[in-house]
Amino acid sequence: MAKYRIFYGLVLAGSILFFIFYKEYLSVLVLLIVFIAPILSLLITLPACFLTRARIHLEKDTAERDEPIPLVVEVENRWILPCPMVQVRLRCINHLGQGSKDSVFLPLELTESTEAAPRSRAVLQRSLVSRWCGQVEVFGIKVRLTDPLRLFRLPAAKPKESQQVEILPRLREIGVFPVEGSEAPESERYSPYRPGDDPGEVFQVREFREGDSLRRVHWKLSQRMETWMVRDFSQPMEYGLYLLPEPGEKPQPEEMNRMMEAFASLSVSMIQEGCIHRVGWIQEDSLHWEELEDLDDFTAVLGPILSLAKREGHPALTECLEEDMVPRGSHLLYCTTGEKSVEGEKALLDALSQLQQERGLRQVTVLLAGRLLDDSHVGDGCTVIEVGEELQGMEELIL
Repeated sequence: MAKYRIFYGLVLAGSILFFIFYKEYLSVLVLLIVFIAPILSLLITLPACFLTRARIHLEKDTAERDEPIPLVVEVENRWILPCPMVQVRLRCINHLGQGSKDSVFLPLELTESTEAAPRSRAVLQRSLVSRWCGQVEVFGIKVRLTDPLRLFRLPAAKPKESQQVEILPRLREIGVFPVEGSEAPESERYSPYRPGDDPGEVFQVREFREGDSLRRVHWKLSQRMETWMVRDFSQPMEYGLYLLPEPGEKPQPEEMNRMMEAFASLSVSMIQEGCIHRVGWIQEDSLHWEELEDLDDFTAVLGPILSLAKREGHPALTECLEEDMVPRGSHLLYCTTGEKSVEGEKALLDALSQLQQERGLRQVTVLLAGRLLDDSHVGDGCTVIEVGEELQGMEELIL
């Protein structure tokens, strides 16, 4: 647009010089046309400001990291004259790690331009790619039109609706081993698909196979069937597992990625192992828990987790301390990013140790997507696992 304004300025200057040195009717006509042309160009463009609409649409609701996401920008011109250029400015915000003062991920702004013919639609297509997981929102912040001479830039109505896409964390395989025996809380639900070692419930009765223990022989039924019959016990599904993801102090984008991958991979691995667990997060300034039994439950909670806000302190952990939300004998798995000061790390680990002792938890495990500054702060009953790239250190977990 600058070059068109410069060109018009040169034409105007030439017209004025022509008027000064050529005292005839033609110089007056030329100067008058040069003066009036921008005004007419502006007037015939003004209706287009009210008759032009822009819409944005994302072709996918979910995507993997580094996966192209098709973005469609549609411009509709209802005016009888063409628009030489319609400019749509978009902003992309990742809601994961948003804070009141600053955010983990900086917003990205895009500008798309097109020419709109009279009473027609123009469609622009491009691809978005995100390196970071989270809930990404795309919305229009400005729509600008230019007049036929491209001297003025006029505002038009911006798109009303935004579009969202969930950038999913990459899942890694984790070997999870539920604790058995007196340490685990008593389960009231058992797996209908696989046998286990809980004598409180019988999974099935079947014929004896080599290697079966004689302790499981069903003597009365064996006598009636005239063959050896044994009992398979049930596999408990509840082990008192509580998974709590929460960003730490001033997290870096790489740390947020690892924290989300640790949470998602662990939750899916527990579901595949048949372990019912509960996931908590801050929702409307209070700690909210949801029980996860299958992958549908995981998909339902993934959206709120992918838009976790960054808050001062550790409000989710603080509420766990103040309210009796994690029962005795349970295992709390706390996913967080690294602290940036020794004092902050000490306060965090002290709070976890206090929670373990006062609430009678059997174990507290910290999945730290960062670096442990001082391992002397780790108290009894608390285990800290530094989560590295590709979730190194989380290959196997005893629950």
